[in-house]
Amino acid sequence: MKVLQVIDSLEVGGAERVCIDISNLLIEKKIDIAVLTISKNGELYSFLDSRIKTYCLERKSKFNLKTIRKMVSILNSYDIIHIHMRHSYRYVKFSSLLYKLSCKLILHDHFGSIAIDKSIPLFMNNLLKPKFYVGVSNELVKWAEEKLKTSETYLLENIIIKKNYSSTKQTNTIVHVSNISPVKNQLFPIKLIEKTSFNLVIYGKVKDVNYYSGLKKYLRLNNLEDRVSFIHNENNIQNVLGRFKLGLMTSISESGPLVLIEYLAQSLPFVANKTGQVANMISDELPFFVDDFNLDIWLDKMTQVINDDSINLLDCYYKFFNPLDYAKKCLDIYKKIENY
Repeated sequence: MKVLQVIDSLEVGGAERVCIDISNLLIEKKIDIAVLTISKNGELYSFLDSRIKTYCLERKSKFNLKTIRKMVSILNSYDIIHIHMRHSYRYVKFSSLLYKLSCKLILHDHFGSIAIDKSIPLFMNNLLKPKFYVGVSNELVKWAEEKLKTSETYLLENIIIKKNYSSTKQTNTIVHVSNISPVKNQLFPIKLIEKTSFNLVIYGKVKDVNYYSGLKKYLRLNNLEDRVSFIHNENNIQNVLGRFKLGLMTSISESGPLVLIEYLAQSLPFVANKTGQVANMISDELPFFVDDFNLDIWLDKMTQVINDDSINLLDCYYKFFNPLDYAKKCLDIYKKIENY
């Protein structure tokens, strides 16, 4: 079995990290695995195992036939094409309407706003409909079955591969990790910090410039610039989590999120909105979740968990997100699709 992972780029993001982790896990299993980036390699490219073959189309236009032909030639040398994210899948599927593909295409859907946006991308329920669909949450799988009428659906929850780093906790600092946009709701942790003595560090790329400008303005107006800082260029979040006392996850909607698994892997207690597959999996095990955005409730929860050393977060990580279990589940999906 020859497998090709396809993604737009390996810039910083959750789907990109999953693509890398899948590839690195499968190369350890001696699977013939390669990665194709459509637009550019991206900042996380260096995290790929050096044994993995890579291709980069450096696409300049979606409708450049020379680029499409080059991609189709590469795809046809593999059996399974594992495509991350809807826009990348639509591009590959569109190309298959122009040139014959002999391989099997899988859409791996990471769409994070599924709780608030269940619309169907253009032509995705007809011309560009996926035959094989993998969702990172039950909610996404249900969406594919009900909205796209796709019968071959599979659930593959996110994981991250734990790295070992030292811990030097800053007792007065908490952390929030997510790219900056309204759905990630960074204004809420800033308002939480206002009511505490803690400082806050927010890690993430700016995805919405206007929203980011609004956050900076709020900090200025409320004299919080010395207590809240943004870091936009950190590519290895696990490496920095040991510095903090507590993690936050305040997104309005998530399909994962990966950051909760990263908190677990680095034994960092957290408070999180109960949204996404990861939250659904572990909320009965850990007392870290809140199901609304009442500031007082969040503050009470933070006080409860911030000094609680009784919970072994690593046990939870290995129980639900063991990379070896994930690799087996992924390979089982490939085998079912290969034999379909």
